[in-house]
Amino acid sequence: MLLETAKDQICMNQVIGETKEMLEVHGDIIVNDIKPDVLGIISTNGIASVYKKEVLDGKVRLDGSINTYIIYFAESDNGNVRSLNTVLDFTGFVNIDGCRPGMVLDDNIEIKNFECNILNSRKISVTANIEMNVKIYSDETVEMVSNIDSIEGIEVLKKQAGISSLVGYGTSTAYAKDTIATDALDDIAEIMKVGFRISNKEAKISYNKALVKADSDINIMYLTEDNRINTVSTKVPVMGFVDMPNISEDNICDVKCKLKNIVIKPNNAETHSIYVEAEIELVCFVYEIKNIDMIEDLYSTAAELTFNRKEVKIMSREDRMKDICNIKQQIVIPEIGSNKLYDVNIKPYITDITKQNGKAALMRRGEFGFSI
Repeated sequence: MLLETAKDQICMNQVIGETKEMLEVHGDIIVNDIKPDVLGIISTNGIASVYKKEVLDGKVRLDGSINTYIIYFAESDNGNVRSLNTVLDFTGFVNIDGCRPGMVLDDNIEIKNFECNILNSRKISVTANIEMNVKIYSDETVEMVSNIDSIEGIEVLKKQAGISSLVGYGTSTAYAKDTIATDALDDIAEIMKVGFRISNKEAKISYNKALVKADSDINIMYLTEDNRINTVSTKVPVMGFVDMPNISEDNICDVKCKLKNIVIKPNNAETHSIYVEAEIELVCFVYEIKNIDMIEDLYSTAAELTFNRKEVKIMSREDRMKDICNIKQQIVIPEIGSNKLYDVNIKPYITDITKQNGKAALMRRGEFGFSI
């Protein structure tokens, strides 16, 4: 029996594979001659970035760096707290079956922790443990049977589904540059710590382009020449265009901003300011939501039918919700006394997600670190 069918063509962002792997990044730091000996480590922090990525046969290569900031107790008559800054370069490989050159890579790296050991008063060993999360996509146009013309004796079981059909994908580079003014009384001796994150991302599609806007939140702790510790914060706007043909305002744009490189350096002492420059990769996926009728099964009383189905892992329609959760806790730290609290580190973790009755309950925990 010859059946006449109606078919839809859908460009799908097929998920080839996703995985995560841990990578240890090692480095030794020699204390500069102008800095005092190291007695003990107070804290170690860093900012990780990927400046080059490559999809190979069966694996992904990521080349990046970690801007590392170490605060230590110093053997000095002028002040007992100093810092060391260094850059740890790394190359990591993540194995993914089925990936090959030309496929789309979505990567994310996160510093899990640092291990810092004093080899001697002039040399420190640093190990950064980073988590590499990698997902590989392949653009594939799939022809789907959406309907069978009415023929007597054939029953069709259908299921409606919303599918994100990929319209376009593109990347570009944007720069966030600014000069941050510090207190006029502060002559900066050295940068002690830098915090960086992207916030307030948004995208608008117009004329075959996606306009991406975001804020780069930068927090800097520094030491002055007269051994005082101070902090300064700023928001530097990020804006850039990503060219993609055949996209329209009705499409959905999923945008990600990824740090490729960052430069933080004090300007001349007379200016009392710090220069910041961040190179940011803008990654855009543009989708069109299509509601399709998927044939689940066929049955005929007049003829024997064979119904074959192919299973494909794709990006389905997503509903993204956002909410703000306030967490309050009083922590007693006797060591603070009358000292000043210079900096606080907060690392939230999602430990469990429970879905029920249209709601998602998230179990959270947080790690806090303080600089006194």
